[in-house]
Amino acid sequence: MKYKLTFTFIIALFIGIVSCHALSEEDYNRLRLLYSDEYISVMSEEQINRALAMDLENSKQVKVYYKGISNLNNGSYTWTEETEEEYNQASEIMPMDVTYEENHKYIILSVTPVGSNYDFYFIAHWKYMPAARSYDVLAFRFYNVALYTDSQTGTQLFRIEGDDINHLSHVDYGPNGTNIKKYGQNFGISMNLVNNDINYLELSIDCLGKPSSSNPQVWASYQHAITDISLTQSQNYTISAAGMGKVINYDPSVVNYFNEMPGLTHKIA
Repeated sequence: MKYKLTFTFIIALFIGIVSCHALSEEDYNRLRLLYSDEYISVMSEEQINRALAMDLENSKQVKVYYKGISNLNNGSYTWTEETEEEYNQASEIMPMDVTYEENHKYIILSVTPVGSNYDFYFIAHWKYMPAARSYDVLAFRFYNVALYTDSQTGTQLFRIEGDDINHLSHVDYGPNGTNIKKYGQNFGISMNLVNNDINYLELSIDCLGKPSSSNPQVWASYQHAITDISLTQSQNYTISAAGMGKVINYDPSVVNYFNEMPGLTHKIA
């Protein structure tokens, strides 16, 4: 029965996506090489056409599952990598010692050829919804990569509890809004997590760039705010290798507000 329900869910979502965007099965399967079913369901026609023009078959991805244990008394976090099987089997049940809390998420960094350019896409997916809902930050740091002007975007994707499985809501972040902070070719986007009762949460950032010299490389970091903070506080950082995830270097006045999750990196060529 479990497999039947899973199969039914995938078919229902696929039918909804094809109906909404008039996608062929071939195009839909190509998009799934990079994006989740849920993200595809909210993509605009412009985003779909842009994605289908990419060399999706040769996208390089780094994906890591993480288990985080937080000490609720002092706000400290311990992160360990886990297998996909361990992630899928993880329970939402709280441990008996209520001074500790366990959470699970995965992060993916994708580098996809677009002619002589590359699309950089970073996603953070929560298995269970976070209790703290404030300004989280996703950021990129580059070495020998030049970004195209105004190519930086972000999306907070969520499903409100009780909504149909095919209905997802999203908040988009543009390259010149108040939530983005740029440092030369590097940038981060602060996302105020929705306070609704939700059962799906996926955060992502994206940009287009081109190698500007030898040995180009990208780093990505996602940091979750473990307490209520302002947008200004969430943006009180620089971008450097000394920061969290080797990207986000917070000011000492706010560094304890975030969970210090490891990041990802990928050599482009």
